[in-house]
Amino acid sequence: RWGETVLSKLVEALPRLSGDARVLAIDLLADLAGDRSIDALMEVARHGEGRAAEAAVRGLGRYAGAEGVNVLVEISKRSDSEISEHGFVALTQIAKRVPQAVAARVRDLVQREGVSPGWLRILGAAKRAEDAKLVLSFSAHPDPRVRVCAIRALGEFGHEACAGVLVLALKDANPEVRAAAAQALGQLPAVLGGVALKEALADSDPWVVEQAALAIGRLGFVDAVRDLV
Repeated sequence: RWGETVLSKLVEALPRLSGDARVLAIDLLADLAGDRSIDALMEVARHGEGRAAEAAVRGLGRYAGAEGVNVLVEISKRSDSEISEHGFVALTQIAKRVPQAVAARVRDLVQREGVSPGWLRILGAAKRAEDAKLVLSFSAHPDPRVRVCAIRALGEFGHEACAGVLVLALKDANPEVRAAAAQALGQLPAVLGGVALKEALADSDPWVVEQAALAIGRLGFVDAVRDLV
């Protein structure tokens, strides 16, 4: 771990740097100072632009805890899709470390402001049992992007009670939803989705077939092996 003097000098230098040098300095700060870099990273994430802001957000995803949640939520809500996606990814990473803090904030947002695919990804990463019903309610959403993320999140929860919804999603009109359902069923016991996955091997979309085959392999569903050769 770097000494405080070296760390403070690097932080002081950030405003004077630009372009690739600024991005490199931010990456170094995060990687070498770890959680001691969080305050500086939040400042750049809030007020920086372009690749510098993206580098700061990436650093927060690697090292921040609950203190970084509000900053990243605001970044995720920006109209700039590139920085917004970085925010969603960072929150997903933090949700695996401090699930309660992240999921509580995101759940409140979904209930007050409406759903987005990114919020569902984060709830799935947090895996809080109390969020499963909320995520389940979006599995038949009109937007296929929302359905995909809801189905994937249900797979992350691993609740056997969701199996029926996942099996039904294998018949969705959208192939991305069907592929997501196959992936999710691969995370549940074979007895719950094995037969449906076997039937999905005959899907018209090759991506769905591939995901069904991978899920069957993960589950070791012996009755379907002959259909894979």
